[in-house]
Amino acid sequence: MTPEKQHINLRLDAHHVGLDVPREAEPNYRAAAELLNKRYQYYLRLLPKASAEQLWMYTALEVAVALQSDVREKSLEPIEAEIQQLNKQILDRLKKYGYLNKNLYLKSYLSDQIHMTLNGPNKIRKDLISLGYEEEEFDEKVMPIRFVQDNES
Repeated sequence: MTPEKQHINLRLDAHHVGLDVPREAEPNYRAAAELLNKRYQYYLRLLPKASAEQLWMYTALEVAVALQSDVREKSLEPIEAEIQQLNKQILDRLKKYGYLNKNLYLKSYLSDQIHMTLNGPNKIRKDLISLGYEEEEFDEKVMPIRFVQDNES
């Protein structure tokens, strides 16, 4: 067993469960076992004729519903508008300082394609479209590449 893990024994009703758990999570496992035992005992008093399997099913269902409710309460929906506003502010600043400049990116991309690859105008055009550019945005910049290459042949 690794030093970060710890072996613990839990009792769930009449069952003993041995687990190797992260050392820092051990209190959580013990608290969870205590909660499960309390809920199991509650259903045992409520449904004295139910089988152990049925009691554990009710216990598991209750805990799962509580977990789902907790997850929903902690969702990002309440702050989603604020997150979107912050994203907009970040994008605006990036554009303002020139980090998101579509024309500058296009110019650099074309320069790299011409000087560092053997890609022709059609390949470059296809790649730019896949990057989200419209043909009108780059057509006048790609056409000279075709002209230069055609003249060099």
